[in-house]
Amino acid sequence: MPTTFEEVYNQFMSKIIDYDFLSLTSEEKIILMDVKLKSALAKFGAKKRDIEADYTLQTFSKELEDLEIETIAYWLVYEWITPKINNVEMFEHRLNTKEFQGFSEANHLKEMQQIKKDAESEAFYWRNQIKNSASEMFGGKI
Repeated sequence: MPTTFEEVYNQFMSKIIDYDFLSLTSEEKIILMDVKLKSALAKFGAKKRDIEADYTLQTFSKELEDLEIETIAYWLVYEWITPKINNVEMFEHRLNTKEFQGFSEANHLKEMQQIKKDAESEAFYWRNQIKNSASEMFGGKI
């Protein structure tokens, strides 16, 4: 049975806290998540793994392994945090360094940049785990 987007989105939601996200309607959430999923799947390398997404049915072309779901969820975290960082960085350019350092968003930016870095590291780690487990299954021929 093919994996649903909801399964991946739930894994993603378990990794973040975003009160603005909770205020969105179901339709707005789906639109937002589908856009982020497209980018996350590209970074994950879904085409190489023969994974296709059906945005109408909100399912993948096959049942995803737990490691694949975990990896895609971390790429979603990466996609979720990037625009937030970009917004704060744009604000930084409007203030001088001293003003920005005193501004609470400066500290928040550092935390968000760390989240982004951690999400990217986790995504690469889990992607490598998938490669390693596939390689072991086929006697190192992958």
